[in-house]
Amino acid sequence: MNSLQRFSHPKHPLLLKKDDLLGVDAKCYVCNKTVIGSPTYTCTSHDIECQGLYLHKSCAEFPQRINHENHNQHPLTLRPPLSRWLCDVCLGQGNFVYYCELCEFVLCVDCAFEERVLCHEGHEDTLQLMHRKVLFSCDACYEEAKDSSYVCTTCEFWIHKECALAPLIIQTSPNHHHSLHLIYSIPDMHRYFKRFCAICEGVVQKNSWLYYCHKCTFLVHMKCVTRSDSGSTDNIQDPYNESDLVEFPLPNKESLFDLILSQCGSRFQVVAGEGDNTICAPSTLPYEPDIIEEHWSHKNHPLEKLQYFSIRENANSDNGDDERVLICDGCIQPITATYPSYYACIQCGFFLHSFCATQMPLELPAGTSSFHPQHFLLLKKTECFYNLVKCEVCWFRTNGFYYHCEPCDINIDIRCAFLPARIKHKSHKHHSLVQRPIPSWTTPICSLTKYTIYGGVVYECEICSSFQIHILCLF
Repeated sequence: MNSLQRFSHPKHPLLLKKDDLLGVDAKCYVCNKTVIGSPTYTCTSHDIECQGLYLHKSCAEFPQRINHENHNQHPLTLRPPLSRWLCDVCLGQGNFVYYCELCEFVLCVDCAFEERVLCHEGHEDTLQLMHRKVLFSCDACYEEAKDSSYVCTTCEFWIHKECALAPLIIQTSPNHHHSLHLIYSIPDMHRYFKRFCAICEGVVQKNSWLYYCHKCTFLVHMKCVTRSDSGSTDNIQDPYNESDLVEFPLPNKESLFDLILSQCGSRFQVVAGEGDNTICAPSTLPYEPDIIEEHWSHKNHPLEKLQYFSIRENANSDNGDDERVLICDGCIQPITATYPSYYACIQCGFFLHSFCATQMPLELPAGTSSFHPQHFLLLKKTECFYNLVKCEVCWFRTNGFYYHCEPCDINIDIRCAFLPARIKHKSHKHHSLVQRPIPSWTTPICSLTKYTIYGGVVYECEICSSFQIHILCLF
């Protein structure tokens, strides 16, 4: 961040925030217009009088003396708001103004730096500035207001000056967590039904200018985009609160294996043999044989295909009907009657779900893993059961299957490799949670357990920035 000491606020240094501000109704101290959507300076002091002091970067860097065509007799000097200035050009009241002491000529900062001829991407012809404020209905926002304006002399297109100078992109707003783009009519795909502003719930005119989120069809009036009627984030629309998002905690012990199967199937097609890294992933075997003579993960002995319900505790057990608890040595999840088919090495006590033995992808194509999309990942297994590898997602160790990135030398266990990038959680019902790596310089606190998280990945709410869950606390 850059610091600055300026005439507009000489008491303390100013700090430039390149990220957009989310202050409720935050206005620039110089021009009294919203700072949302613009790089902005804030005061570094904690004095009460400086709290909430914002200055547009452009306003904070105004020159103290200018020569202007509206008063070319003498230079004009920037003056602070010591009195109620009345601009001699637009007749509007100004906060900071440029002033000629000899002539007592007043020029507001808007008039000092405005564009007289404007080429705007929202209109095919050039627009001419009209200084005098008049009451008219704007062809951009469709609202009637008294303002200076830009007008097209060719086709009588007439818009408020405020609308003409509205930012083309707002990276962050109080009411939405994606960037918003200024568009000049409702997109064709959304014209079949009546559309409403996501903030005021009023009708959106088909040919009005509005702000639009391309990711989630969020439409909002130009004048509503900076409104923040409530400090609560519960009312902010979350387009991802949909029924197809996986909700945690999962209902039972079998659900995680269900999740692995569903996520594996939804991300790519599993094929036998060599696969195209961009659209499919090679599996171990094209079918499930009765015996696998030499499996890549267990080459010492053959693996025999069995059914879970055929395995019981020995006769010395107190309850001969109790089923043994078998753990798959691939995904480290229990083998249950829901998916009864599995492979076993009786000599070693080595077990694999049939899926893990024959259909687990031998590699994940680049872009498949939400945690590490940069490179393709190879499926591996530790040589001995007591050898453990550290998962870079959850930071726990595993002796099961894991995916390995050769260029980056990182490992991801099976459970974490197939976790969705976005989920729902019962502890945070209003908004979805997205997977985020933890920066090395931070140690966040899990919102569920209140324990410090020292590395790996969290699921966090993009709207409620303070809510985050450690990946192992999901279950």
